[in-house]
Amino acid sequence: MESLEIAVKNYNATVNFVMRAVKRVTLRVRSSVIHVPRDFPTISAAVTAASAGDTILVQRGVYRESVTIPSSKSHIRIIANGTPVILDGGNNLGTGFTMMADHVEIQGFTIRDFKRAGIRGASVFGSRIIRNRFFRYLAKQNSRESQEWRVADKACAWQSDSPQQFEWQCAVWY
Repeated sequence: MESLEIAVKNYNATVNFVMRAVKRVTLRVRSSVIHVPRDFPTISAAVTAASAGDTILVQRGVYRESVTIPSSKSHIRIIANGTPVILDGGNNLGTGFTMMADHVEIQGFTIRDFKRAGIRGASVFGSRIIRNRFFRYLAKQNSRESQEWRVADKACAWQSDSPQQFEWQCAVWY
């Protein structure tokens, strides 16, 4: 009886391993490239249309929107293709990118004038924030404050109540 239980556990472990491998291969095979604004006029519309594993290439220009990446959109890449590619909050939108999915990459954007944060993630894992620049207009000083923020430089704020639950934000303004 004990050897039957061991055989079942080994079988389940093998099935789980194969299923994870199939999922990785499926993501690679099914991935496509979505172009903004050629295929969709906004980054948000491209994210809505994207599937896991897709790459969204955003052409140069100014995009006045907040972008939310829901948990169902894991493994997507959102890449600025050319310079400048600006995500502009116009001093009235809260957060530039809100990441709720794991394994998301955001690369090469100039993110400016959002009220709360340039990029925010909550309970997400494996995400990459690469070469983004953040600006915030300071009306009182009539100047533009500039700082390059990178996760590797610990320029993002990290909060954690437990190893399973954490939150981080880049370029946070209060």
